[in-house]
Amino acid sequence: MKTILVPVEQHSLIHNVFEASVTLAKLFDSYIEGAAIGVDLPDVPIMDVAVGLPSVWDHEIRKEMAEASRQTFENYFTAKKIPRAEDKPDGLCWQWHPAGPTTDTMLGAEGRCFDITVVGRPSTKEPIPRITTVESALFESGHPVLVIPPEPVHSLNEHIMIAWNGSSETARAVAFAKPLLEKAKHVTVLGIHGWNVGGPSAEEMVRMLNISGIKAEHMFLDTVTEEYGNMILKTAMDKKCDLLIKGAYTQSRLRQMIFGGATNTILYEAQLPVLFAH
Repeated sequence: MKTILVPVEQHSLIHNVFEASVTLAKLFDSYIEGAAIGVDLPDVPIMDVAVGLPSVWDHEIRKEMAEASRQTFENYFTAKKIPRAEDKPDGLCWQWHPAGPTTDTMLGAEGRCFDITVVGRPSTKEPIPRITTVESALFESGHPVLVIPPEPVHSLNEHIMIAWNGSSETARAVAFAKPLLEKAKHVTVLGIHGWNVGGPSAEEMVRMLNISGIKAEHMFLDTVTEEYGNMILKTAMDKKCDLLIKGAYTQSRLRQMIFGGATNTILYEAQLPVLFAH
């Protein structure tokens, strides 16, 4: 995980996102790149009827917002005394995205050149971080997404939990997370009765991790007391995990949006960082 993309926007979680990015980067001497992110541009100008002023879709306002994002990013990393890439290109360093602002739709394409994208946890109460930002990175980058909660992130490799249901999405998440798993002090593979989609069991996943040199143990919940996402989050918090690994949208994304599902619950409710892959 040597290259990290951080979409930057003015929201309450942005400093937590920066902190988590640094925590991740320190494990691998990584390069961090910040990029201003915004909503997708509409085809026609839009006016904010409530106040009679151009909305955030206005090009000049977007430029101002992008500049504010750049200053926030650069001020944080300068204060942390992390060198710019041009000063230290072969270790932990950072740079602002040279191509200018991006949008939710464009973010996934930008992320294809990076090992991982780090974003804030979306909210149903606040307009940003947006679920569209997360899903663009998740579905279009071809790489994993690290979703950061409102709580500060100080570690990512003390105790990692894998929410294992045997799916190809979870298998990809585990494969992407191998560098982190190799550095973890403790790894737990969680299985839940009735949640496996028909693939290998959690025990089999543990066996393969052990063969790969990753010490892991199996945990199985044989009684389903509530929705799977809530059970996963509660178990991870009870075990004091500092990272959860989860395959995203094993069921249809539309079905989960309508009826709910483990991915949606974890995306909106997690109190610990979650590495997703699809």
